[in-house]
This record gives sequence, structure tokens and C-alpha cells, in this order.
Amino acid sequence: MWSYQYEHYASDYRVVLIDSPGVGASDPLRKPVYLEDSAEIVIAILDALGIDRCIFGGNSWGAMLAAVLPAWYPERLIASMSINGTASLPTMLETVQMSAISGLLYLNATMPQWWANLAKGAFAGDTAEETNPEFIEYINCVLNEDPKSIHYQLQGILLGRVDRHALLRTIKDVPVLVIAGEEDRQFAVHIVRKMANAIQGSKFVVLQETAHLASREQPALVNAEIDEFLSELKLPVPRQLAKDTS
Repeated sequence: MWSYQYEHYASDYRVVLIDSPGVGASDPLRKPVYLEDSAEIVIAILDALGIDRCIFGGNSWGAMLAAVLPAWYPERLIASMSINGTASLPTMLETVQMSAISGLLYLNATMPQWWANLAKGAFAGDTAEETNPEFIEYINCVLNEDPKSIHYQLQGILLGRVDRHALLRTIKDVPVLVIAGEEDRQFAVHIVRKMANAIQGSKFVVLQETAHLASREQPALVNAEIDEFLSELKLPVPRQLAKDTS
């Protein structure tokens, strides 16, 4: 998911990539996981690695986490970057659809093909469907996941989410970059903008022709926004960027 950002930043920063609970190399989930759990996991990882403060970035589920971490743990953050996230309650339609999908996933021992089809419809936009076959193929990686883990993720992170806008208004001293995708079918631009507006002093950007997994679908655009954000914080930009613009 973040491989392009790793390539872009690893020569100048210590980059730590985290598999979300129940995904990739993380242990399977056998109970719902909530945003509070995810935040505690991030802090435990920072502690284990001896990192006092970090720049945290997340996409989708990670974006929700990137929004609340500055409120919950401001002392552990230099800055935060939230890409394609929300601070809103699930809609009634989301609740009905995701409840049904979650229940069906729980019944499967291995990931069914229909989950990849749903993921492509949710994570890609018109531009990617028409011009980016590599990204569409990448979404098939969801077939490698454990269906029961995804069930519990949906139960906790999507269906269990609460309105966080009041919490976000308490953020004072942590710079936050908020990125929305013009073609995001999960969290439309106005939803992401509402989240950004709740964070005092946040920077809000809309990426054109970009859907829900912006960091993977449009890494060059995302990296450019991050580079600018870092420069505004007076933090080093990657050496390659300095070479290209000198």
C-alpha cells in the first residue's frame, strides 16, 4: 500500500510501515477492533522502536487514525497526514450494506472472489478503471486476507465508528494534512472537507482523478503534496526532490 512512499522517503527518513490489525503479517482478528485499539497499537510500536515523536500518515482506516491521533497523543506527533478518511458516522445505507457484507464474509473460510469485485468498485474510480490496469490488478490482493478478520474490521472500524468532529476541534499544536480524492466512492470530498474543517489550521487538498486509495493509485501526486507539507514544516524534503528542482 505504501511501497511508493517508502521508496520516496526511506533515504532521508526512518520509515515504519505497519500492517493494520488482521491484515498482512499482523495476527488474524477474532473480535472487533476499534480506532482506540489502533491508536494504542501505534503508540506501542513507537515505544518498542524507541521513537519519541513521529510524522504519522494513513489512508482510509489509517486516515481516520491519523485524524484522531493528534487529539489523543499530541505529545507523540510532529505532524499527521490523513488521506481519504472521515470523522462522520456511517450512513444508514452504509450500515445496511456493510452489515450484510460483514455477515457473509464471516461464513467463509477463504476470501470469496466477490469481495475483490466489491473492493474494485469501492476503491477505484472512473479514471483508474479506464486508464490504470496495474492498480485495478493490485486490488486483487484483498483475496489474500482472512475473511473473518475483515468481518471484525468492518464491525469495529466502519460500522462501529462514531462522530469525531468534536474531538478533532481539540487539536491545537499538531500540523495536519488532509487529502481527499475527487473520485472517492467511499468518502466523498465534502465528507473529508468537513473533517478537515474541524481541525484548526489543517491543510486540505483535493486530488483530481483520484479515488479512495490515493497513496497507492496516485503516488506521485500524494508524494508531491507530502513534500510540500514537509517543506512548510521546515523539515527536509527527499534528496531526489532537491536534485530534481535545483
